[in-house]
Amino acid sequence: FGSDSPWTSQKESVNQVLALPLDAEQKSQILGENAELLVSRIESRRAQRHVESTCGRLRKDCAVRLPG
Repeated sequence: FGSDSPWTSQKESVNQVLALPLDAEQKSQILGENAELLVSRIESRRAQRHVESTCGRLRKDCAVRLPG
């Protein structure tokens, strides 16, 4: 469900997914696992960019402080 309030009942929407002719794994992915995977990838990328940014600043600081 998006950030702008669902337009139908969440229970109704979940029941519609559960009624689809899909296996349990596919239903589980639709009902949350896919979103969980995307969020974890976004968080991982943010953390990586933070580390790269911090390391870049540290290298610049070190280059200024240490001769040659």
